[in-house]
Amino acid sequence: MNVDQADSIIVLYNSNNSFKNDAHKFWTIKDTTKWKNLSGDEKINACQLPDNFLNHVSSENLAAVCARYPLFFEYMLTDNEKYGISFMIKNFNGLKELSSRKDGTMKLLKLYSNIKVLEDPFISNLDTLSSPLHLRYIELLLTNDTFISQLNDIQKDSLYFYLSEKASEKRKNPLVYQGYISLDMSISKKIKALNDYFTIIYTPLRQEVTAYIRDEFSSWVIYESTMDVLNNYNVILIDSASRTYNCHSYAWNISEGGSTCWIEYGGINLSKYWTNDLYSTANQGNNYGYTRVYYSGDHSALSSYGTSYYTSKWGEGPLVSHSPTTVPASYTTNRTYYYAPAIIGPAYITLGNTYIYRIFPHIADYANATYHWNFYDEEKGGYIVSSAADSVAIFFNQGGTFQISCSIENSQGTIVYSAFFEPLREYL
Repeated sequence: MNVDQADSIIVLYNSNNSFKNDAHKFWTIKDTTKWKNLSGDEKINACQLPDNFLNHVSSENLAAVCARYPLFFEYMLTDNEKYGISFMIKNFNGLKELSSRKDGTMKLLKLYSNIKVLEDPFISNLDTLSSPLHLRYIELLLTNDTFISQLNDIQKDSLYFYLSEKASEKRKNPLVYQGYISLDMSISKKIKALNDYFTIIYTPLRQEVTAYIRDEFSSWVIYESTMDVLNNYNVILIDSASRTYNCHSYAWNISEGGSTCWIEYGGINLSKYWTNDLYSTANQGNNYGYTRVYYSGDHSALSSYGTSYYTSKWGEGPLVSHSPTTVPASYTTNRTYYYAPAIIGPAYITLGNTYIYRIFPHIADYANATYHWNFYDEEKGGYIVSSAADSVAIFFNQGGTFQISCSIENSQGTIVYSAFFEPLREYL
């Protein structure tokens, strides 16, 4: 039976006994270019399984199909892979159906137990369930609360046994599996993740942000993760996949010269950057440099001044340039924009008068920010009459275009941002 679900994908299903051997053929991308240009939501919709298939397929065959889900790798494009897997289960009807069946988890565990861990680091064929990302995908499914809830205590012990066995086998080949050797299970603390070292970094105005120093992937995982994104999304590669930093760290920290680290995902931790700190939603239209973009699905990106494309790190995946809506569906397309302060005031002035210019928005006094105002070429153009924390009064006595600047210094005496403004003055 051939079911043409969308212009970009064909679902192939063989109901005879060879299905198990042919499961890898179930998903076939018909038009690669069109597939890559679909939005994240459109990709998910194209992958939904037809009702007549779900109503008749065995749990064993359904597990085999779900194991080959074309978007399986997207769990690692989020800042929390458990959230990524939960999003996948909720939005892909194949996984939703499998997780609702009493025997669904055990059929998936049976499939997992039969996967052979790679022993040769130089195997070139990555289209296998033995690959690091695919194994991790199935392990995350098996340890998700939705699937675990199907198991009794004896079955949970079986799950732990196979996870431990696979972890032991993967440790023998770190050139392939480093970074995805084992995971922290919700049903057992015996399996540990990689060593991630807790650290503290600071916002521009010295608020503490929780972060981690993380070990890097193997070169195999880096390659596989990078290619999964490039093969499925119309993006421009800037840097390969990495486990050492994420989207939040790149957009808010590394882009301003901060150290390489992984910022704890979303919530109050990240919001320190725009709460009583340097960045805000106030846009005066003359902000320079980067605009920070926050997707409601917990993703951060940079928008460069004068361009329509964003730059962002996709979870543990690569750093890419992309259109605002060319992102995994879990990010959502609801976005909030955050800007650095800007100087506001009269853009056109007349000579012989004093004008007031302000930095906006004014950062609260308890943020310990100090303002330094400068008026360039004062001898020719005029002079500063007076200045306060967030404003300056300038007398203009000569025509031309000269520059006003305001530098913001934090409590450690470091200049964290400089805003500029150029009023146009008439000649006598």
